[in-house]
Amino acid sequence: MSGVTWILVADRSRAKLLHRLPDGQVPYPTLHCWSHGPGRARVSECKSDQPGRVAHPAGYYSALEPHEDLDHVEARRFAAELTSYLEGCRLENRFDELIVVAAPKFLGTLRESWSPVLGRMVVRELNADVTGLSDADLQSYLESREEILTG
Repeated sequence: MSGVTWILVADRSRAKLLHRLPDGQVPYPTLHCWSHGPGRARVSECKSDQPGRVAHPAGYYSALEPHEDLDHVEARRFAAELTSYLEGCRLENRFDELIVVAAPKFLGTLRESWSPVLGRMVVRELNADVTGLSDADLQSYLESREEILTG
């Protein structure tokens, strides 16, 4: 399919959406940026000092442990935010194909949040954590992988 291709570069705390121009033209314009503060926070900054406690009928108390890792909860929350934005754009027919460049662990979280239709629009995935690169370095990184991005 040829048409409008977007590139999502993401990890659990920040993301950038770029427009891949036709015929390999560079640089890729930035369409949108996200920053998810809780994704950068340390677990100790988000948790209370002690776990909650529950009283048992036998008269003793025990600590309640969380059912899910707080990092994963925040990653899922951010993935849902990104997916919601992309789904809205998909419904408005703003893009035809999506290339995803994401930190390996977060890429799996993103996949879990995509609708089947959005998932079919993903034409390439790259396991790479490059959100920490400067804009210029990110552009260079993507340019150096142009043949991978084009398939």
